[in-house]
Amino acid sequence: EVTFTAIASEAIGSGKNVNEWNDGGVMKVRLADNSGGKPSDGFTKSAFASGAAVTYYSLGTCPTTGATVGDVYLGTNGDFTSTAPVEGSGAILQSLGTAASATNIYYRRELPILLASS
Repeated sequence: EVTFTAIASEAIGSGKNVNEWNDGGVMKVRLADNSGGKPSDGFTKSAFASGAAVTYYSLGTCPTTGATVGDVYLGTNGDFTSTAPVEGSGAILQSLGTAASATNIYYRRELPILLASS
C-alpha cells in the first residue's frame, strides 16, 4: 500500500475517496466528488476532522460495508458506487477498482474522464 499525508480541508470519514488540492501552497485533501469536478486521488481508512493530518492511500484494499461485488466508480461525497455515471451527465467517470466482497474494495484508480453535459 502506498500512503500520503495532507491536511483535511473538511471532515472526512473512514473509507472515503479524497481529492488533493493546493490551498495557497499547502497540499490539502477534501472529499472527491464525481459531480463536483473533484477526482479521487486516494482513499482513507480512518475518519479525520477538518484541519487534521490525513493519511490516505493511492493503492491497496479499502475496508467498506455494503459494496456490490464488481467494478466500482467514484460517486458523490467521497463515496464509491457500482453505477457508472452516464454520458450527458457532466459528471466525472472514474473507475476506482473492484469490490472483491461487500467489505473490501481493491483500489486502483484510473484517470478521470469528464462526460459532456447534454
